Amino acid sequence: MYTELFFGLKDTIAATADQHKRLLAAMAKRDAGKAMAVMKEALDYGGRKIREALSAL
Repeated sequence: MYTELFFGLKDTIAATADQHKRLLAAMAKRDAGKAMAVMKEALDYGGRKIREALSAL
């Protein structure tokens, strides 16, 4: 249910793909600080988008 809801929201596929690309790049460079920052951004983004969607119901 969460996955269908999340990826059905506008722009989430493109934003998530970008976040994952940046996360993989940081990991490939062994840049833990950057990887953690991108992961936090991704989690914050996901939480915000779901909260917005649920509040609109």
